[in-house]
Amino acid sequence: MNPVGLFPALPSASLLMTTTGGLMLACTTFAAFAGVVSDPIQRRLGLHRRRLLRMIDALERQFADPASAGFVVHDQYVARVLDLFDLLGAAFRAAAL
Repeated sequence: MNPVGLFPALPSASLLMTTTGGLMLACTTFAAFAGVVSDPIQRRLGLHRRRLLRMIDALERQFADPASAGFVVHDQYVARVLDLFDLLGAAFRAAAL
């Protein structure tokens, strides 16, 4: 029996699309439900409340004195914006093919 002919050298287009779509679906589902685990932990640690109070304090300071320091956006928000640019770039490259 010749083992060279058992498997094709290149996957079919349908296999490639199915595998890619399945991986995208699995990663998207995981990302969507990651908050189900992390949000209760952050709530118990008081992270949500501290962030909210810090933002309200900064807004109150700015209303009272417009020259005062504003609310500082930290890197988790910047990372989401960069993810958005990365996604748009990938969509642009995919559309150019």
